[in-house]
Amino acid sequence: MKDGKVVGERYADGFGAETPLLGWSMAKTVTGALVGVMEKDGLTTRETTGLFPQWKGDARAKVSVGDMLGMVSSLKWNEGYGTVSDVTRMLYLENDMAAFATKAGLEPAKGEKIGEVFNYSSGTSVALSAYLQSLFPTPKDGISYLQSRLLDPIGMTSAIVETDATGTMVGGSYIYATARDWARFGQFLLDGGRAQGELLVPEEYVSWMTTAHPASQSGAYGQGHIWRLPPNRRHNETGVPFAHKAWWLAGHDSQSVGIVPDKNLVVVRMGLTPSKLKYRPAPLTSAIIEALEK
Repeated sequence: MKDGKVVGERYADGFGAETPLLGWSMAKTVTGALVGVMEKDGLTTRETTGLFPQWKGDARAKVSVGDMLGMVSSLKWNEGYGTVSDVTRMLYLENDMAAFATKAGLEPAKGEKIGEVFNYSSGTSVALSAYLQSLFPTPKDGISYLQSRLLDPIGMTSAIVETDATGTMVGGSYIYATARDWARFGQFLLDGGRAQGELLVPEEYVSWMTTAHPASQSGAYGQGHIWRLPPNRRHNETGVPFAHKAWWLAGHDSQSVGIVPDKNLVVVRMGLTPSKLKYRPAPLTSAIIEALEK
């Protein structure tokens, strides 16, 4: 999408503009945006602590919504996908994913405090989803709020938000939408959190989201569930450089939304490519920029 309009698209056989596609961890950024909408509506804040009754009375009571968004809660979590780990157990073996995620104890590095240690965690996103839904009469009401106050105004009408068996939104992994609707979400961020002329989040929220968290390695992660380096260039990993300031939604199998403010450009790539093949979206995005400028 260039200047808010689709200027090019291509699909594999059997897929098209109406096919909902799984974004995997791109869902995390939707959850991050939902926090902003709820803050603007007066339902919570980034500074809110005491998120779960079972955390009261121990150090986890000091974990804030902002800590969860920045992946700096110090909650113990293993995000490895090679075997049965915390993330795979949560996604595939647990009926109540949030209950599993919120059982995690604190594991700060020696001498470090909450807010100072970056640890990427899908459990954090699911726990955050459960907290947000707890502010409504029922979990289903929380999903309805997400739809009516964020997805519908953006025009993301194809979105399918999956829950666990208890109704908790799997806000770290399981949102389906068409490629065009993922692009609409990217455009929403590019427009500073506006949709149809309405500011859906606090004035500074998107700027806050996309500012590097001091605890993230090499400034790779923003403060609000969003990447600041192209996917597969994280945690000091070497990769193809990208010459422009950009923000990235990133899925497990190389799904991505690249948002390039200085080019008013959103680039969506939903193909499934296992990480071992080392696909990177930066060259694609660079090539698109070059083609548009010819």
